[in-house]
Amino acid sequence: MREHHFSPVDGSTQQEVELAKKFIVDAFGEDWLESKDNATHPIKRLWNRDDALISIEFVSLGKAIQDLQTIDKKWLDKRIQDIKRNAQTAHGYVFEIMALCAGLMVSDTSMRDDFPTRPERHDTKYTT
Repeated sequence: MREHHFSPVDGSTQQEVELAKKFIVDAFGEDWLESKDNATHPIKRLWNRDDALISIEFVSLGKAIQDLQTIDKKWLDKRIQDIKRNAQTAHGYVFEIMALCAGLMVSDTSMRDDFPTRPERHDTKYTT
């Protein structure tokens, strides 16, 4: 695997950065991240960058993946597969993961996969 030098950001430690990186690799798969197929995929483009912003983005995503795995791994795995499958909609699914993780900090959040598929589909419910 290509060596990535993600740096601690916003008070995080190198250990937290490495843990976030591990959750990303475990979720997306090292082979998929390193593959040249679909190299323009937004996640792969980020993975191959070496700058300060990438540390912030991947530490945040890795932490969100870590938190959501403990709540609903099946739901999260489906979203990861959706991200990998379609580069055009990947941003929306990444946003959904990040927004849910943020929501977990401030409310009782539940996730559902059993809603019928429709344009106005909702699979998240926030309650206060």
